[in-house]
Amino acid sequence: YQRRVHGESFSKRANMFRLCVLSLLLVAAAAHQVFPRLPNQPQVFQILHTTDIHGWLNAHPHTPALDADIGDFISLVEHMKNNAAVAGEELLVFDSGDLIEGTGLSDATDVHGEYIYPVMQSVPYDGLTIGNHDIEPPQSVDFMRKQFIPAFGAKYITSNSFYKSDSGNTRLGSYYNVIDTAQGNRILTLGFIFNFEQNANNTVVENVDAAVADPLFDEAMNQQGIDLIVIACHIDPTTGVEFDQIYNAVRAKTSRPLVLLTGHRHIEYYKVLDSSNTALTIESGKYFEVIGRLRFTLTPSGFDQLEHTFVKTSLTNFYQLANRTSSNFITPAGTAAKKQIQKYVQDLDLNHVYGCVNLTYSPYDSLDEPTSLFGLFLNVMIPYSVLSHVTTNNTVVMGVNSFSLRDSLYSGKVNKNDVYAVMPFNDTFAYYPNVPGDKLKQLLGATGPHSAVLRGSCKAHLAGATLPPFVVANVTIDSDKTYDFATQEYDTFHIDQKMVSLWGQALPKQPLPTDQSTTTAIVNWLLSQSC
Repeated sequence: YQRRVHGESFSKRANMFRLCVLSLLLVAAAAHQVFPRLPNQPQVFQILHTTDIHGWLNAHPHTPALDADIGDFISLVEHMKNNAAVAGEELLVFDSGDLIEGTGLSDATDVHGEYIYPVMQSVPYDGLTIGNHDIEPPQSVDFMRKQFIPAFGAKYITSNSFYKSDSGNTRLGSYYNVIDTAQGNRILTLGFIFNFEQNANNTVVENVDAAVADPLFDEAMNQQGIDLIVIACHIDPTTGVEFDQIYNAVRAKTSRPLVLLTGHRHIEYYKVLDSSNTALTIESGKYFEVIGRLRFTLTPSGFDQLEHTFVKTSLTNFYQLANRTSSNFITPAGTAAKKQIQKYVQDLDLNHVYGCVNLTYSPYDSLDEPTSLFGLFLNVMIPYSVLSHVTTNNTVVMGVNSFSLRDSLYSGKVNKNDVYAVMPFNDTFAYYPNVPGDKLKQLLGATGPHSAVLRGSCKAHLAGATLPPFVVANVTIDSDKTYDFATQEYDTFHIDQKMVSLWGQALPKQPLPTDQSTTTAIVNWLLSQSC
């Protein structure tokens, strides 16, 4: 009897224990359960947007306020996605291209991006597209194609970019992707780059007007049950013809709500594109200095309660967005990315100091200002490192496009990473010998001692404005004399085009007889500047 009673007692207790555990599990599940929204029910969306990161994964050492790195961003996204799920909201994260070329972490490797892409694979993006810097170095394209793009699968979207091989052209990423969210929404995503002509020889960039005429565009637009269209595009939203072609092509097919996430201009830009509040665009700066953030309620009639902010990449801002503190913010994935970054910094010796400067030189200051980085580069560094060791028949006039120098050269000790932040391209030099002064003036639109006069904040155009903004050294050009016009190899593509438009043909060019590059010219000068 006693054994039977004890047996019954144990069985009852076990059943009660199981019931308690089951109840706790049901309560926990209900707390995190996602209930898909009903048709036509308003839905709150948040979109985080990055673009033109250009290798800036390791925060901003010369700007202490921007103290968050990519490891922190990974943690932020993870927290915000979890918070959104609990609140029954959507949180989407996109990037609009140009992940590489802008820091030592990106470009001190043999393959640009070799250390960038493995870290960026950990960012839980919902969609990415390609930029002109990503698709220009052929070795980088091969690296992306083998490792980076497969990590994202259909989320890496290249609606007009292809890989070229002997067996034919294959799309680098997907043409479009449909995201079915846990909240019950269907998001159609596409990705475009502008009509770029200097892409790698193992790639093809299809013009946007041809890409939106592809049958796949109709297929994408005809997807059923789409609640929102998001297009990540590496395209100028202010003047790009391609931007209008995409917008008009979408609107010719559907009136569904549309978000165009742009890049390439390195600007903070936002605009609602129609009076009915069903289309908008945002471009979110550069160099991981800001994150674009959209918040809106999606209703059957379009966007309601629409907000946009550009969030500075500070830990304080990240803690606030994540609803966390320093003690519980960083996640395991974020920690792993931080360790990965610091290992690469050590492997590349990016903290090695070359020399010192007494001023901070800005790429946005006029040539006439003592703090002009272009003035320092063209009138001091290049003569010291390059021209003093080159023999040519005529006075050399050196010029470069004003996007060549990418960041300020900060006062104090200058290390290896600082040099790559200023000039990441390590380009060779070329020159056009025996250019008559009157022709050189015509080419440059020269009116005074600076040849191509700076317009606004270091923006100068060659005649006709078909070339990129162009800056020339402090040399007075005499119409009756002959000059050797030198530049970086990259710029000769556009200069040749301009010469053809002016004179029917390009003048002959040849390599400048120097072993220096645009990057080593800076290093060589810095080595003469003791600390």
